[in-house]
Amino acid sequence: MYLNKISEIENEYARGKDLIEKKNFYAAIPHLERAAKFMNHAQKLLQTLRSDLAINIPTLESRGIQAYEKSDYATCIELMHKLQLIDPNNKTVAIYLPRAKKRFEGEKKLK
Repeated sequence: MYLNKISEIENEYARGKDLIEKKNFYAAIPHLERAAKFMNHAQKLLQTLRSDLAINIPTLESRGIQAYEKSDYATCIELMHKLQLIDPNNKTVAIYLPRAKKRFEGEKKLK
């Protein structure tokens, strides 16, 4: 059982590194998060990746808010998810993501 768990963690780390090499940074973060709980290498790589992507935070916040204000909730949700991957405790995400999801679901029900 423990060997399977170790193998899963190593696979998550390898998958995260592979996605980074392919420049798919946002997709790599969840894999590295799962591995980082148990691997120092994954934790350091995750911190470095988030630090490198932090430059995108103001742009993602601005574009996400603009999408929300234009009632483009799907785009807002997508941008807020990216922002949340970079900064899990982001205040803009805490405000706009639940609102956008609620309005998006409301629009779907009306159609």
